[in-house]
Amino acid sequence: MFFRQLFLDDDFIKDLLGQMENLTAREHRLVSAQSLKAGQDAAKASKESVVKLDTLIESNVAQKQDKLDQHFKSKVQEVFFGKNAKDFDTWDAALRKNKSLLLNGTGEWLDDDTLFTSWMTGSNEASPILGIEGGEGSGKTLLATHIISRLQKHRLSNSAKARSAIAYYFLEEDSKDNSKATFKKKHVAEVVSKGVLWQLAQMELPYLKSIAGLCDKVNTEDPSDIWNKLLLENEDRPGIESTFFIVIDGLGDNINGLAGLLQRISADASRLRTRVIITGNQHSFDVLEEAGDMRVTRMKLGFRNSIDIELYIIARMDAMETLNDASRAGVAETRTMILSRLTFATSGDYYITNSALSTIEGVDSLSEIEQCLNEVGSARPKQILADIKKLNMTLKSAEIDEVNEIIVWVKWARRWMSPLQLEAAIRLNTNLEASGQISLRSLESKIREKYSLLFKIEDNRDISFSTEEIGDIVPVKRYQSSGTDYGSEEQISPAEIKIVKHYLSTVCPSDVYDKFGFEEFFAQKLERKTKYICQDPDNAHLILAMRCLHGILDGQTNMTPGAVKFRTYATDWLFDHLEETDLSRADRNLKAEAGELLARLFTEESAIKTLLMSD
Repeated sequence: MFFRQLFLDDDFIKDLLGQMENLTAREHRLVSAQSLKAGQDAAKASKESVVKLDTLIESNVAQKQDKLDQHFKSKVQEVFFGKNAKDFDTWDAALRKNKSLLLNGTGEWLDDDTLFTSWMTGSNEASPILGIEGGEGSGKTLLATHIISRLQKHRLSNSAKARSAIAYYFLEEDSKDNSKATFKKKHVAEVVSKGVLWQLAQMELPYLKSIAGLCDKVNTEDPSDIWNKLLLENEDRPGIESTFFIVIDGLGDNINGLAGLLQRISADASRLRTRVIITGNQHSFDVLEEAGDMRVTRMKLGFRNSIDIELYIIARMDAMETLNDASRAGVAETRTMILSRLTFATSGDYYITNSALSTIEGVDSLSEIEQCLNEVGSARPKQILADIKKLNMTLKSAEIDEVNEIIVWVKWARRWMSPLQLEAAIRLNTNLEASGQISLRSLESKIREKYSLLFKIEDNRDISFSTEEIGDIVPVKRYQSSGTDYGSEEQISPAEIKIVKHYLSTVCPSDVYDKFGFEEFFAQKLERKTKYICQDPDNAHLILAMRCLHGILDGQTNMTPGAVKFRTYATDWLFDHLEETDLSRADRNLKAEAGELLARLFTEESAIKTLLMSD
């Protein structure tokens, strides 16, 4: 005990013991810190494991939900469009095309239009059905496109207080489809109904699930049954919070095919929460109101959308070499004059506006521009006839023949033709071929630069009339009893020329008469007598049948891409054109020529082979 006390009382030993005590305390703290860190790491790892597990579970649930959603989509798609349907969503392409034509600012005047704002906000006083009324070329499609874009942006914006789903349909009526019963109303209503409801289902998942459970019970060929079971009488609709916005453009006279639907939506607006915009002319809405026993709130275009016309005029002037630089002397004043007078005179008609601007683009002086503006303002049919008269005066004889050939194909062919196909068909006009009048310039180039007042090339490469009315307004070819074509009443007769020649030869010395080239002038006028733009309904199908016959008979020698494509048309539709020909009204010479071609068709081995080998 003594030695222990002696040892512990030693200062050196005390110092060592103190150091050992400090080291031990430090070691204890380090062990505690390491234990704490290990515990924290374990807790963190545990939390991360829980998060990973939750993520994995959520991912699995999402995958299962995606598979289930895809199952719903596939089921509805199969019922609506068929099991292996492809490219059925044509409405997207139509919207993209129309958006590309919109000018900045188009439709912004709707912000101050109470009819539209009340419809969009669902005001109690507003009807859920809003009609955009206007004639062809009034800008209905462009305005509908702007409204769709506006609704889509509003749906995605933070200011949107309620959910919404937007569906739309641009019906680009194809007069070549089902040519013997063109676009039956029931077929149109069926196509539009499926397209619209499919879009709503794509945007609103609860609605997709709802109709997936109902579509097996629906007669998808009956538009009324489609709407009744999937929307109007759908018990799930009140529980789906979204407001449905539907925009339909281009129904025309088929509009009353949806009369029952629109009447039901209007009568039960609070439950269905569905708002519809539909475009049409006055007659279309009159028919709709009569068929549906309802009133449609109409937004009439004309002066109402004059701001859009102004934007179009300004854009066109900006693209003109003579008017695009407002800093040049007189240009700013001329632009202001054109904008003011053209906006007032055309009353919102894009066709007349475009025609006037195209004429202005081709002149240089202020007096010529004023003359163009003075001629604007006539009704559209008069404007179209004026355009035709202008072409009659400026086109060559061969070009008029070519225009008339195009008219036959655009109006009476069973399928739309591309520039290549139609160029090949025109070359089968033996009269043009024999006279050496076939142009070396491409047909597409001539349509865009020379014939644009009458024809246009669509985005899908089909050739059509610039406006549908042209097909009805082009003068009909007239014949006298002798069979000689005397054209329109404006054509100059030989007797009239004889009177003028007699007068000039009386008052003018012979040298002056010859100096002015009156004889050549009169000869040109007489040549024009039988060369004018017209349509020939009595012989149209016979002419097309003859072109088809030439295409088949020429099958082994002409293998150009256009000729090959045209030959497919010829073999498919030859007998249809023959069947549609009214022999009692057809021209005798054409019938004789067609008879010779038919005889060759059934006697020449190459022609029989071409006909039989067609798909």
